[in-house]
Amino acid sequence: MEIFAPAARYHRCASCFLVWLDTTFRVSPSVEQARYSSHENDPLSAEYISYLSRTALPVVERLSVGAQGLDYGCGPTEGMKALLFPLGFSIHSYDPFFFYDPSLLKNRYDFVLCSEAAEHFFSPATEFDRIAKLVRAGGWLGVSSRLAVDQEKFPQWWYRRDPTHVCFYSAETVHWIARRWGWRVEFLEDPIWILQKE
Repeated sequence: MEIFAPAARYHRCASCFLVWLDTTFRVSPSVEQARYSSHENDPLSAEYISYLSRTALPVVERLSVGAQGLDYGCGPTEGMKALLFPLGFSIHSYDPFFFYDPSLLKNRYDFVLCSEAAEHFFSPATEFDRIAKLVRAGGWLGVSSRLAVDQEKFPQWWYRRDPTHVCFYSAETVHWIARRWGWRVEFLEDPIWILQKE
């Protein structure tokens, strides 16, 4: 099903209810990277660390100190590392633009954090398949991504207006992802999802 918004066209999957931007409306990689570089993600900022803690702390509270994780789509700075290292957790930073290290994707982790990155996935199925392989059995995934509003409100929705936001999930989508890749939904309250690998 197609959804129209000013100057863009979106589609919605009839099975998982994912909404995604038509590929013809995507920005170029250079524009995308410039947009990410403009974010004020200062790991020395108490406000930014507090923002990241919404996703990270509910996950690490379910783990023992010393657990190893991956910040998947960390952006231009290592905020999760600044937050979690002092708490006794080891975390690596991965980002296709800013911290590109494919070797990190060959490891297994006790947890993966994906804060404000899932809405940028050009191929969500590929990305969630990769994430599922990164997490050990019994491990955790923490995601922060706004859940899609209804079709009537969608064209004016502020979150949609970011040109790098190309896919949007509903609660139904999150549960579909959990079933497809063997997760148990532990917590789901917009915008935070916490899942445990079965």
